[in-house]
Amino acid sequence: MRNDEKIRIHLDLYGSIVLEIKRYLRNEGINQTEFAERIGVSKGYVSRLLNGNGDPKLSSILDLALAIDKEPVLAFTDRPIARPWSQPGEALGGMVAQEPDSSYGTKQKENNTSFIEKVNWEELSQLPILEEVTEIKRQIDALRPFSRNMENHVVQQMVRTWNYNSNAIEGNKLTYGETLALLLHGLTAKGKPLKDHLDIMGHQDAVDLMMTMVKDDAPLRQTDIRQLHQILLKEDYQQKAITASGREVFRTIRVGVYKLEPNHVVNRKNEKHFYAEPAAVPGLMTDLIDWFNTEERKDELHPLVRASVLHHEFVAIHPFDDGNGRTTRILMNFALMRAGYPLVVVPVDYRTDYYESLEAADKGDFRPLVKFLGKNLLNSLDLILTTARGEDIGGSKWDTIDDDPR
Repeated sequence: MRNDEKIRIHLDLYGSIVLEIKRYLRNEGINQTEFAERIGVSKGYVSRLLNGNGDPKLSSILDLALAIDKEPVLAFTDRPIARPWSQPGEALGGMVAQEPDSSYGTKQKENNTSFIEKVNWEELSQLPILEEVTEIKRQIDALRPFSRNMENHVVQQMVRTWNYNSNAIEGNKLTYGETLALLLHGLTAKGKPLKDHLDIMGHQDAVDLMMTMVKDDAPLRQTDIRQLHQILLKEDYQQKAITASGREVFRTIRVGVYKLEPNHVVNRKNEKHFYAEPAAVPGLMTDLIDWFNTEERKDELHPLVRASVLHHEFVAIHPFDDGNGRTTRILMNFALMRAGYPLVVVPVDYRTDYYESLEAADKGDFRPLVKFLGKNLLNSLDLILTTARGEDIGGSKWDTIDDDPR
């Protein structure tokens, strides 16, 4: 085993125990000092551990897990394949999630060619939408500095609109008005499921963490993604699923943890879409994040292209049991905001166009996806530009997005 593979596996173990300890501290309502006293270590040890500066051995990880009432399970699996995607046979079976509203699923690739080799990068770099968004960003930057309070107000409005639409795409029943009432005043909607309210609050918390990650300007890590997912979904829960034989069962959705079972979906056309097999997820995620960090550092690809490819390939892997759509839209906006662009809101009213653009990318054509996201990025840029000029954006613009992105 290469040394970098050992480091990756160690970091995955390390990140998992850190997430569990942080969850334990939150649930118990105790701070690091109190936790250190409970387990008989110094406060400095706990601080270094949670800040990523520790180096716990396997025995230490075991002790820490037992201290927070967890029992770790050591399992061995085949090492992840280096390239996507082997076509699974029906014998693999596993669970098939019932996800009719978010089944823009990606069929697994029929050969071992990496997405890096499949994307026509030159073709994407020549799309006119890239020049359009670059020009409006240039106009905005030319007006700086302008009121920070005004810009923050617009960003807050955009985040609330994003929260509503991203959850609505996944089947959340809260209206835009109910979403605002919950976020601004903590008011729940009568007759609506508790989980719908928790999803809205979890999304807001995950976006807050993403904003912090943007400001930190550190490379993206798998630990960051798992933490975003854990905050997004909050706690483990049960979800209906169908076995390969057609039997309806309940499966446990684990938050902040990569999937342990297949999570292929049946779409609206009653077709099964295949995602990466669980054993392949760590390797595929490593490849994807390494690619993104490298491209961000080189800064040769347009940020919209980087964000679009990151979005699609994360969906293609589908690394978690649930919440992949919301998580990938958070990562897409993380990539854009790191490059100085505003966030993109994918309107629920245009989810069919959204799914179709993702399906085109499944077949290697990323142009529809870049154009779709680019048109919605133009909406956000226009709002920022309007604000920078001191013009009134009008509250009604936040209820729906009027410009058809097709």
